[in-house]
Amino acid sequence: MYYLFDQQLISSDNIINSFEILMVLVNKSQRRAALFYNEDDEIMLLTYFFQKMKRVIDLTMINSEDKIHSIQDLSHIYLLTKKFLGKKLFIVNEFLENLSNVSKLVFNDVLESINRSIRQQSINIYFTKPDSHKTLLNYVKSKIKIGEVFQGQNYNIFADKILYFLHDALKTQIFTIVFEKDQSDNLIRCIDEIVGHVIFMNRTNMSYYFNYLKNIILLISWPYDQFLDKYKELENVIYDRDLRSLIKCRKDKEKIKNLIVKNIK
Repeated sequence: MYYLFDQQLISSDNIINSFEILMVLVNKSQRRAALFYNEDDEIMLLTYFFQKMKRVIDLTMINSEDKIHSIQDLSHIYLLTKKFLGKKLFIVNEFLENLSNVSKLVFNDVLESINRSIRQQSINIYFTKPDSHKTLLNYVKSKIKIGEVFQGQNYNIFADKILYFLHDALKTQIFTIVFEKDQSDNLIRCIDEIVGHVIFMNRTNMSYYFNYLKNIILLISWPYDQFLDKYKELENVIYDRDLRSLIKCRKDKEKIKNLIVKNIK
């Protein structure tokens, strides 16, 4: 992107640098305008410039390859605008609203991209090896780590969303498999490892979802002759629809169905 500034052509591919250059241009124009125009003219001038800035930001966000840091740039732009305009900030309310909307869109786009990748990786996991889940778990950890550039509630939302995507993808994949004993053992180890990382990352509120998955896989793998007692223990913990689905994951599903029908009222 290029700017003609004091008769020099300046290149800037960084949105913050671009914005700061535009702010300098606005400031120079304001000073000149103050000599010749009234307050209404100044409002018109600021409105015009910030409409152009909005266009620059929209184009930059579309072409950005690093969406997460782009969100940080938008926050920086908001602070620069607030500092520059002060009491006149109300003049550019439309610009500020656009900043907020673009930030939300980019934030959601980042999360949706991560969700797609988690789902794509999970459909190839059948838990036939103890470390089948490692690549997916490392991917999730790396994305949450990148999200540390956010602060406070935004980071909490970002991290919890990714962990929930992982839970949802694993749950979906679990219900596509008829488990052998070693597969269920591997899956339990996988869930235990994830819970450990969730607690380590201080996302303890998300551990519920993975413990829920562990209860599902326990019922999938529980020995037939002890199944009824375990079923009665967990039937009020696991949703009915998931109880029906997990039974289909057992090799003895027909026997289990008959067992439940005969013994559960």
